[in-house]
Amino acid sequence: MPNKEPNSWAVMYRDPKDTEWLTSTWYPAINISHADGKRLPYEQQFDIGEARASRHARVILINSNWQHEVTVKFVYNSQFDKDHGKTWTYKGDQV
Repeated sequence: MPNKEPNSWAVMYRDPKDTEWLTSTWYPAINISHADGKRLPYEQQFDIGEARASRHARVILINSNWQHEVTVKFVYNSQFDKDHGKTWTYKGDQV
């Protein structure tokens, strides 16, 4: 069976004295490529799932008093399979 394409961001952490990583949460990969009905230049496009995962990782670090090891990885998650590859567009006039 071939490897599946990554479609989500996993936030993983562990206590430094442990060897096993625990997954805290998953965020679907959602590429933001448009704003206000206009295509963003490539340099300004971003993955909101990655941004959310990075923020969550920082919260884990703060709550552990900077004692845990934390990582964010781009991985495949079957829960998000139906949305894989979908590009979402934000329009400024939407609430």
